[in-house]
Amino acid sequence: MFTRKQVINAIGEKRLALWRDPAGYYCFGYDDPRPFGEYYTRSVMVYRLNHMQFDSWVQEGRDFLQAIRDGRAEA
Repeated sequence: MFTRKQVINAIGEKRLALWRDPAGYYCFGYDDPRPFGEYYTRSVMVYRLNHMQFDSWVQEGRDFLQAIRDGRAEA
């Protein structure tokens, strides 16, 4: 078993968050620190954290951050 905090720590980005949405799925959120930065979110459609492997969560978070850097993420 693992926790959301362990996932975030493995990714290594302090402005990244992971929470369970009231609808039952998980979301990554990133608060852009630049002036007038945006708040980005990405949904991960799983009901339980352990429905995906730890490495898959870490990769999903890293992919999300890369999409933000590349300008492919929507705020």
